Amino acid sequence: MSSFIKYTNFTAHDISERIVLVAFKKLQSYVRVNVSQTDIIQICVRGKTNSSAPLPICQPDLDYQERSLMIADLDGDQSHKLITYYTTFIPPDNFTPKRSNLNHHWRLTSIVRVIRLETELPKLFASEN
Repeated sequence: MSSFIKYTNFTAHDISERIVLVAFKKLQSYVRVNVSQTDIIQICVRGKTNSSAPLPICQPDLDYQERSLMIADLDGDQSHKLITYYTTFIPPDNFTPKRSNLNHHWRLTSIVRVIRLETELPKLFASEN
């Protein structure tokens, strides 16, 4: 899911990424549980038309999101965790679209989440009872 807001000197893309667990009960019946939703703000600035990079330059680079998910037993306790990470811009506290300026100290930050799958899996089967 994606939307964008065009400002005078940059464009901010608001991108949502969802992680969903799906269990199939029968051939045409399934249960879906939303495990995580990540909202990413990507800022794009267009290069000067006479420069060698007239296309927009965007950060964070979404190519890194393609491998931002892993299931692993991190601590050897036989329980699997869903590990996700993402990078996003955080707008300044006093930010409003009417006073948009790329120099308003937007912060680029990376976040790692660890979700215990054992707490999410029972939700898939809760509707059976």
